[in-house]
Amino acid sequence: MQNAVQTICVIVPTYNEERTIGNCIESIRTVTRGYPIELIIVDNGSTDLTREIAEALGAKVIVDSSRHVSGLRNLGASQTNAEILAFVDADCIVAADWVENAQHYFDKSDVSVWGSPPTHPKPGTWVQRAWDLVRRKRNQVQ
Repeated sequence: MQNAVQTICVIVPTYNEERTIGNCIESIRTVTRGYPIELIIVDNGSTDLTREIAEALGAKVIVDSSRHVSGLRNLGASQTNAEILAFVDADCIVAADWVENAQHYFDKSDVSVWGSPPTHPKPGTWVQRAWDLVRRKRNQVQ
């Protein structure tokens, strides 16, 4: 059941992400249907079609080539009045139940930050598989 939810702002930092940004935005749009959403792409001076693709898909695009990724995220956050901020990387696809799983945190006064673990498409590249092993490690040395 969907609560009366506040606006969700999804902030996506980018740099030359024309291969992935369209799929990322489409996945965000799919899972946020029914929720008030603002989508902000903060571009770090891409020289490809990243900005054009994002704009064509209805995202607000801000360009600033002077910042690192954390600064891009902060810049995006400063441009919204949304009650809920979500940060997604441009090469990610959000899960179909992403907002649904987060929804129970929306109105909790004792929770201000939460996250979700990334997963990769199967079988994934060797880098994605290695990251998955590191993320799931149970011992200091493994």
